[in-house]
Amino acid sequence: MTFFQSFLLTVAIVLPLWILYAGYQAKKAARPKARQLKQDSPTDFGYKMAWIALPTNHTASVVEALRITRPQPATWQEGIAKAYQKRVFVTPPLAGWTLVAGVALFSNDEYDKWEALLSQLSQHFGEAQYFATHRVVEHHQWIRYAQGECLRHYAYLGESGAVLRAVGQPTELEQGLPTGSEDEETLALPDEELVMQMAAAWSINPTTLSSRTDIPPGPGLVGGFSI
Repeated sequence: MTFFQSFLLTVAIVLPLWILYAGYQAKKAARPKARQLKQDSPTDFGYKMAWIALPTNHTASVVEALRITRPQPATWQEGIAKAYQKRVFVTPPLAGWTLVAGVALFSNDEYDKWEALLSQLSQHFGEAQYFATHRVVEHHQWIRYAQGECLRHYAYLGESGAVLRAVGQPTELEQGLPTGSEDEETLALPDEELVMQMAAAWSINPTTLSSRTDIPPGPGLVGGFSI
Protein backbone atom coordinates (compact mmCIF):
# COMPACT_ATOMS: atom_id res chain seq x y z
CA MET A 1 0.00 0.00 0.00
CA THR A 2 1.37 3.33 -1.03
CA PHE A 3 1.64 6.35 1.26
CA PHE A 4 -1.17 8.03 -0.61
CA GLN A 5 -3.43 5.00 -0.18
CA SER A 6 -2.62 4.88 3.54
CA PHE A 7 -3.43 8.57 3.85
CA LEU A 8 -6.82 8.13 2.13
CA LEU A 9 -7.64 5.17 4.40
CA THR A 10 -6.77 7.18 7.50
CA VAL A 11 -8.92 10.09 6.33
CA ALA A 12 -11.81 7.72 5.57
CA ILE A 13 -11.67 6.37 9.14
CA VAL A 14 -10.91 9.56 11.07
CA LEU A 15 -13.10 12.08 9.23
CA PRO A 16 -16.48 10.51 10.11
CA LEU A 17 -15.36 10.19 13.73
CA TRP A 18 -14.29 13.82 13.80
CA ILE A 19 -17.63 14.92 12.28
CA LEU A 20 -19.52 12.96 14.93
CA TYR A 21 -17.37 14.45 17.70
CA ALA A 22 -17.80 18.00 16.37
CA GLY A 23 -21.56 17.53 16.21
CA TYR A 24 -21.64 16.24 19.78
CA GLN A 25 -19.64 19.23 21.02
CA ALA A 26 -21.93 21.63 19.18
CA LYS A 27 -25.04 20.09 20.75
CA LYS A 28 -23.37 20.11 24.15
CA ALA A 29 -22.54 23.81 23.84
CA ALA A 30 -26.10 24.64 22.75
CA ARG A 31 -27.68 22.67 25.60
CA PRO A 32 -28.77 25.01 28.43
CA LYS A 33 -26.75 24.48 31.56
CA ALA A 34 -28.55 23.73 34.79
CA ARG A 35 -28.46 26.88 36.88
CA GLN A 36 -26.98 26.42 40.29
CA LEU A 37 -29.17 28.37 42.65
CA LYS A 38 -27.67 29.87 45.75
CA GLN A 39 -29.63 29.05 48.86
CA ASP A 40 -30.61 32.31 50.51
CA SER A 41 -32.47 33.18 53.67
CA PRO A 42 -36.21 33.99 53.62
CA THR A 43 -37.13 37.44 52.32
CA ASP A 44 -39.91 39.48 53.89
CA PHE A 45 -42.85 40.64 51.78
CA GLY A 46 -46.47 41.66 52.25
CA TYR A 47 -46.85 45.37 51.58
CA LYS A 48 -48.51 46.25 48.26
CA MET A 49 -48.92 42.53 47.75
CA ALA A 50 -51.46 39.73 47.67
CA TRP A 51 -50.86 36.15 48.76
CA ILE A 52 -52.49 32.80 49.45
CA ALA A 53 -51.66 30.69 52.50
CA LEU A 54 -52.18 26.92 52.42
CA PRO A 55 -51.48 24.48 55.28
CA THR A 56 -49.19 22.11 53.40
CA ASN A 57 -45.51 21.32 52.87
CA HIS A 58 -46.19 19.75 49.46
CA THR A 59 -45.08 22.35 46.93
CA ALA A 60 -45.99 20.26 43.90
CA SER A 61 -49.59 19.95 45.11
CA VAL A 62 -49.84 23.74 45.43
CA VAL A 63 -48.51 24.27 41.91
CA GLU A 64 -50.98 21.73 40.53
CA ALA A 65 -53.98 23.03 42.49
CA LEU A 66 -53.39 26.63 41.38
CA ARG A 67 -52.49 25.57 37.83
CA ILE A 68 -49.31 27.63 37.96
CA THR A 69 -47.71 27.70 34.52
CA ARG A 70 -44.05 27.09 33.67
CA PRO A 71 -42.80 26.82 37.27
CA GLN A 72 -39.05 27.42 37.60
CA PRO A 73 -36.81 27.23 40.68
CA ALA A 74 -35.99 30.61 42.19
CA THR A 75 -34.21 31.91 45.26
CA TRP A 76 -36.14 33.92 47.81
CA GLN A 77 -34.71 37.18 46.52
CA GLU A 78 -35.47 36.33 42.89
CA GLY A 79 -38.89 34.98 43.75
CA ILE A 80 -40.09 38.02 45.66
CA ALA A 81 -38.71 40.33 42.96
CA LYS A 82 -40.71 38.39 40.33
CA ALA A 83 -43.79 38.45 42.59
CA TYR A 84 -43.80 42.25 42.28
CA GLN A 85 -43.55 41.86 38.47
CA LYS A 86 -46.82 40.00 37.80
CA ARG A 87 -45.42 36.51 38.37
CA VAL A 88 -46.16 34.41 41.44
CA PHE A 89 -43.67 32.99 43.93
CA VAL A 90 -44.39 29.70 45.66
CA THR A 91 -42.37 29.68 48.86
CA PRO A 92 -40.56 26.67 50.23
CA PRO A 93 -42.44 25.00 53.11
CA LEU A 94 -42.79 27.39 56.07
CA ALA A 95 -43.35 25.37 59.23
CA GLY A 96 -46.32 23.52 57.79
CA TRP A 97 -47.51 26.30 55.48
CA THR A 98 -46.86 27.30 51.88
CA LEU A 99 -47.43 30.86 50.70
CA VAL A 100 -48.05 31.91 47.10
CA ALA A 101 -47.36 35.61 46.57
CA GLY A 102 -47.69 38.02 43.69
CA VAL A 103 -49.34 41.20 42.47
CA ALA A 104 -51.03 38.93 39.92
CA LEU A 105 -53.13 37.67 42.84
CA PHE A 106 -54.93 40.96 43.49
CA SER A 107 -58.63 40.15 43.34
CA ASN A 108 -59.61 43.16 41.17
CA ASP A 109 -63.25 42.96 42.33
CA GLU A 110 -63.58 39.40 40.98
CA TYR A 111 -64.73 38.25 44.39
CA ASP A 112 -66.98 35.43 43.18
CA LYS A 113 -64.11 33.81 41.28
CA TRP A 114 -61.80 34.10 44.26
CA GLU A 115 -64.35 32.71 46.67
CA ALA A 116 -64.89 29.73 44.35
CA LEU A 117 -61.13 29.13 44.08
CA LEU A 118 -60.54 29.36 47.82
CA SER A 119 -63.47 27.05 48.45
CA GLN A 120 -61.91 24.46 46.15
CA LEU A 121 -58.47 24.90 47.69
CA SER A 122 -59.86 24.51 51.21
CA GLN A 123 -61.55 21.27 50.23
CA HIS A 124 -58.23 19.98 48.94
CA PHE A 125 -55.93 21.26 51.70
CA GLY A 126 -58.40 21.59 54.56
CA GLU A 127 -58.06 25.37 54.71
CA ALA A 128 -57.22 28.26 52.38
CA GLN A 129 -56.50 31.88 53.23
CA TYR A 130 -56.11 34.99 51.10
CA PHE A 131 -54.65 38.38 51.99
CA ALA A 132 -54.17 41.57 49.99
CA THR A 133 -53.16 45.10 50.82
CA HIS A 134 -52.20 48.20 48.87
CA ARG A 135 -51.74 51.45 50.76
CA VAL A 136 -52.07 53.74 47.71
CA VAL A 137 -55.80 53.11 47.35
CA GLU A 138 -56.11 51.71 50.90
CA HIS A 139 -57.40 48.38 49.67
CA HIS A 140 -57.23 45.75 52.42
CA GLN A 141 -58.68 42.27 52.25
CA TRP A 142 -58.58 38.92 54.05
CA ILE A 143 -60.46 35.68 53.38
CA ARG A 144 -60.53 32.39 55.24
CA TYR A 145 -62.13 29.16 54.02
CA ALA A 146 -62.24 25.76 55.70
CA GLN A 147 -63.57 22.55 54.16
CA GLY A 148 -65.25 24.54 51.40
CA GLU A 149 -67.04 26.97 53.70
CA CYS A 150 -66.35 30.69 54.07
CA LEU A 151 -65.47 31.55 57.66
CA ARG A 152 -64.62 35.19 56.98
CA HIS A 153 -64.27 37.54 54.03
CA TYR A 154 -63.63 41.22 54.58
CA ALA A 155 -62.64 43.74 51.93
CA TYR A 156 -62.36 47.50 52.30
CA LEU A 157 -61.47 50.24 49.83
CA GLY A 158 -60.42 53.42 51.60
CA GLU A 159 -60.29 55.38 48.34
CA SER A 160 -64.07 55.28 48.25
CA GLY A 161 -64.67 54.52 51.92
CA ALA A 162 -66.60 51.40 50.93
CA VAL A 163 -66.86 48.00 52.59
CA LEU A 164 -66.76 45.70 49.57
CA ARG A 165 -67.28 42.42 51.42
CA ALA A 166 -68.23 41.56 54.98
CA VAL A 167 -69.10 37.87 55.25
CA GLY A 168 -68.86 35.71 58.35
CA GLN A 169 -68.21 36.47 62.00
CA PRO A 170 -65.66 39.25 62.69
CA THR A 171 -62.63 38.20 64.71
CA GLU A 172 -61.44 40.00 67.82
CA LEU A 173 -58.87 41.90 65.75
CA GLU A 174 -61.67 43.29 63.58
CA GLN A 175 -63.77 44.78 66.33
CA GLY A 176 -64.72 48.38 65.53
CA LEU A 177 -64.15 48.13 61.76
CA PRO A 178 -66.77 49.49 59.38
CA THR A 179 -69.33 46.90 58.33
CA GLY A 180 -71.12 48.75 55.56
CA SER A 181 -74.00 49.96 57.70
CA GLU A 182 -74.19 53.72 57.24
CA ASP A 183 -75.70 54.32 60.65
CA GLU A 184 -72.79 52.72 62.52
CA GLU A 185 -70.10 54.84 64.07
CA THR A 186 -66.70 53.63 62.92
CA LEU A 187 -64.08 53.32 65.63
CA ALA A 188 -61.17 52.32 63.38
CA LEU A 189 -60.25 51.81 59.75
CA PRO A 190 -58.36 48.82 58.37
CA ASP A 191 -54.78 49.32 57.20
CA GLU A 192 -51.87 47.23 55.98
CA GLU A 193 -50.66 46.51 59.51
CA LEU A 194 -54.02 44.99 60.37
CA VAL A 195 -53.70 42.71 57.35
CA MET A 196 -50.36 41.47 58.73
CA GLN A 197 -51.92 40.95 62.16
CA MET A 198 -54.71 38.91 60.59
CA ALA A 199 -52.13 36.83 58.72
CA ALA A 200 -50.18 36.22 61.95
CA ALA A 201 -53.35 35.18 63.79
CA TRP A 202 -54.45 32.75 61.08
CA SER A 203 -51.16 31.45 59.65
CA ILE A 204 -47.94 33.37 58.92
CA ASN A 205 -47.08 37.06 58.85
CA PRO A 206 -44.86 37.37 55.74
CA THR A 207 -43.22 40.56 57.02
CA THR A 208 -41.46 38.55 59.77
CA LEU A 209 -39.97 35.73 57.72
CA SER A 210 -36.37 37.00 57.85
CA SER A 211 -36.39 36.97 61.66
CA ARG A 212 -37.58 33.38 62.01
CA THR A 213 -35.18 30.53 62.71
CA ASP A 214 -37.48 27.62 61.82
CA ILE A 215 -37.57 28.23 58.06
CA PRO A 216 -35.01 26.50 55.81
CA PRO A 217 -33.41 28.36 52.88
CA GLY A 218 -34.94 28.13 49.41
CA PRO A 219 -35.35 27.62 46.62
CA GLY A 220 -39.00 28.19 45.86
CA LEU A 221 -40.74 28.30 42.49
CA VAL A 222 -41.74 31.14 40.15
CA GLY A 223 -44.46 30.79 37.55
CA GLY A 224 -47.51 32.30 35.93
CA PHE A 225 -51.05 32.46 37.30
CA SER A 226 -54.46 33.48 36.03
CA ILE A 227 -57.73 33.30 37.92
